[in-house]
Amino acid sequence: MQVYCATKVFEKYWAKSLTEEVRENNIDVLTMFPFYVSTQMTNSLTGFGVASAKSYVSSALKALGNTSEASGTFIHELEAGLVGFFLNIMWYSKRLLQMSETACKCHTDKMNALAKVKKQ
Repeated sequence: MQVYCATKVFEKYWAKSLTEEVRENNIDVLTMFPFYVSTQMTNSLTGFGVASAKSYVSSALKALGNTSEASGTFIHELEAGLVGFFLNIMWYSKRLLQMSETACKCHTDKMNALAKVKKQ
């Protein structure tokens, strides 16, 4: 899974670099980050949040020239927004916890130092 994720990040930044290179030639680069699309590879998966290949291609063509990145259909964009939102919450929660632990450690160190001074 790590290699898969790494290739997706590489694709994103490679596409940004390519966009800058071809900008002066009026060439649009669109990077797609889909969620589930019903294809032969996914065994014609169906259900909520699964786009048909036809609707996915249609959405991609509509996005071309309007944005540099897209997730695809409306439901894919919604899913991407929710995933991003929850990942940010988890990241900020972790950072707040780390900051709180650091603050508590500093406070404890100061209290210990103060106690040593009082004993002397």
